Amino acid sequence: MQSQVHAGAALSILLISTVAHADRVVGFRVRGHSKVTPRTVERLSHVAVGDDVQPRDLPQIQAALLSSELFESIDVTLEPGAGGVVVIATADDKHSWIAAPTVYVLPGNRAVGLGFAENDFRGEDEKILLYGQLGTRDSFFFGTFLEPQIGETPLFARFDVYPSFRVNDEYDNSARSATIVRTSTETYLDAAVLGGYRFAWWLATDLRLRGAWLRYTASHAADGSALPPPEIGGWDISLESHTSLDARAHRYGVS
Repeated sequence: MQSQVHAGAALSILLISTVAHADRVVGFRVRGHSKVTPRTVERLSHVAVGDDVQPRDLPQIQAALLSSELFESIDVTLEPGAGGVVVIATADDKHSWIAAPTVYVLPGNRAVGLGFAENDFRGEDEKILLYGQLGTRDSFFFGTFLEPQIGETPLFARFDVYPSFRVNDEYDNSARSATIVRTSTETYLDAAVLGGYRFAWWLATDLRLRGAWLRYTASHAADGSALPPPEIGGWDISLESHTSLDARAHRYGVS
């Protein structure tokens, strides 16, 4: 009976020490078919260098990385490192970019364009969206770039630009009339910069400054005679602030 008590006590001590044992994270490493950098893995895993981890934390870390929607599959393990453990992410990336031409053909309105989108630029989870169109009546360019982490800080930024040149027709205000009473050229320039701070992976706040300039030129009637512009152009400046609490997890398109 005494030996059974000692054995049971030893087993309890072993179980407690196993459950309570945690190692300090000293680094991150990426393996497999992935361009994602160790710095990005650290940010997406919701674990940082200096945190304590246990083997039982690995499924949670793996789920956080899958939630980024950057990977087809990923496996997370721990390996000994100098002074602690290294988090090893063996990953297989999703295809992250697309480039596509466009063609738009209607009577009196033809345009060609080209678009490009990148979901993981440089392996840093940076987002790029570019699209340009050149047409007989409608030409524009749209571009946005998201930097999810500036350096090693909790800061992030986004930049947007949207210039457009459009020929607008205004019709006679009659149910059965298709007469064009005024044609004018609209020039619209829009740009914005957003700066934000991430307090935690699920809590962030940002401030967005946007400036736009609008002008109408070459306003004329169907016979070519000059007309006043449809609106008074000028500047439009806005400042917006957002705070988001988002603790959702994403898994293969399901949130």
